[in-house]
Parts: sequence; C-alpha cells; structure tokens
Amino acid sequence: MELITKLRAKSPEKCETSEEMLLVGHTIHLLKKVEQLKDFIEKNKGYIDYKQIKDEEFFVALSVAAILHDLGKINYKYQKTFYKKNFNLELKNFLKQIVKIDVMHKILSSIWAYILLDDSSN
Repeated sequence: MELITKLRAKSPEKCETSEEMLLVGHTIHLLKKVEQLKDFIEKNKGYIDYKQIKDEEFFVALSVAAILHDLGKINYKYQKTFYKKNFNLELKNFLKQIVKIDVMHKILSSIWAYILLDDSSN
C-alpha cells in the first residue's frame, strides 16, 4: 500500500468522513471547498465589489495554499499522535529519519511552502 494512503491529517472525531481523516482526503476536501467558493462568487459576482476574488489567479493561489497548508503534518511526531501503539511500520520507517524534528506542523508547512514556492532561480 502506498504511503500517501497512510498519512493522517485529522483525528476521526474532527472529520465528517473517514476519507477526510487522511491527508490526501483532507486536501481534496479543501479543494472542493475552493471550487464551491468559486462557483458561489461566480453566481453572485454582481453583488461582490472586491475585484481580486473574481480573478482566476486568486483561485489558483487559494488552491495552491490548500495543497500546501498541511504538508508539515508529514512528520514523525505528528503522525504518531494518530497511530499511538498501532503506528504503521512502513510509515514509521519512512519518517524515522526525521524523528528528531520537533517543530509544530504549522511551521513545517510554512517552510515547505517557502521551499516549493521559491522562485529565486528566475
């Protein structure tokens, strides 16, 4: 089984569906919310004065943010909180190289976003 299907984003109590508990499912759920917001704004654009949220570029940026916002959850300590004693061995082995990283997932997500969005080579 692929590791992506093991990574968790939320605890079951905080999810509407079991798919949303997984990192990939949570991200897909967020992207659907971006799409719903875009549809809502499109249907109500005559009542919305804020030009920036009517632009396609805004929704591209919002989609990228939805994808990047939880990448910091791909760390040993965070994943272990979900699995406790049943920590998936394959996932545990994959993450063991970064076991000593003890930073909040929000900060790690910001670091990943900075790295992945860096356009300094241009």
